[in-house]
Amino acid sequence: MSRVALLAFVLLAAIVAAPASATDKPPEKAEGAPLPHIGQRPGLHPPMPPAGVTPAPAGPGELDCRGCHQREHAGITRMYLGTGGRGTPRMPSHMAELRVECVACHVEPKEIPGAAQIVGQTFRVSEKACLECHGEKFRGMLNRWTSTLATMRDIVGKKAAAARAAVAAADPKHPKLVRAKTLLDDAEYNVRFVALGRGAHNAFYAADLLKLANSWVDEIGVLLGKAGGVELKHVAYRGTQAAIQDLVAGQVQAASGPVGEFIQQVNAGKARFLGVSGAARSRFAPNVPTFAEQGYKDLVFSEWFGFFAPGGTPQPVVQRANAALRTALAQKDVVDGLAVMGLEATSSTPDELATLLKQSYDRWGPIVKQIGFTADS
Repeated sequence: MSRVALLAFVLLAAIVAAPASATDKPPEKAEGAPLPHIGQRPGLHPPMPPAGVTPAPAGPGELDCRGCHQREHAGITRMYLGTGGRGTPRMPSHMAELRVECVACHVEPKEIPGAAQIVGQTFRVSEKACLECHGEKFRGMLNRWTSTLATMRDIVGKKAAAARAAVAAADPKHPKLVRAKTLLDDAEYNVRFVALGRGAHNAFYAADLLKLANSWVDEIGVLLGKAGGVELKHVAYRGTQAAIQDLVAGQVQAASGPVGEFIQQVNAGKARFLGVSGAARSRFAPNVPTFAEQGYKDLVFSEWFGFFAPGGTPQPVVQRANAALRTALAQKDVVDGLAVMGLEATSSTPDELATLLKQSYDRWGPIVKQIGFTADS
């Protein structure tokens, strides 16, 4: 046999014999004998043990996926279960309450078949699953949830960045700085949690977390504000109702006005009180602290309405009108009617009103000149 022929024979034998070695049975092992040690780094999957053989416990740090993959999907799971955010009670997704598993919505493969054989297969959420379970009324719903939450995150995120700059610029001795830092940390955490926890897994819970974050950032502006060396931009409105509409729509971050004009929106959850400016708490919002209670001793004032007559009105006419008004303001139906609008009925003499008017002028005159406020501002 020539050398070439012999080489060909050896190669053929090797090729033919290889399948036979793959089908050989594993060697018999003594009962309870440990498996041979397999060098393995944390996170790698070991070879499957032979059928009927119980693997020995792994050594310290061996075959422990947690060494590399820590708390994988934990944020998403908490979002789905309605926990993990700050400032709200537990609010599980409706589907979580029905114990709907992840695989019900995640039906679209991420990997092509060839890659999946090597790296494994995972699945992304698909609108197809929404339509199969809920019908056409849910078409586009997933995209709307996702885009709405993204818009909210963007708005709150920008405001939080501005608040972060305000906190950094504030006087370190400011009495409300610690509170402002806490609110900012909580607000920024909620924004991150909604982003990384994939808020669409529990859209209503995620939206509540972002609304809270938004209100906390707004409160920081009130806590620091002028006293903290931060200028707040004034936006002029022709009446409180227009300001409230923009507040609810998110066009402005805060508004001021009589308590009664905000009660309806507050009760509906569309706005929240940050504080009242009176010397004492309002009986219409007894749980809302005054600004003085929050550390702003000079921020004490009350809006009032008075009755005026043209200059030169005879004094007897003024006295008769005053007596009639004081009688009316003491009647229960008038008191109750004003209370509906959040107004408290209080009467005075003409001289007392004149004193109040002068006090207001003396107090606000210098402030108006300092900030440059005009009738057209």
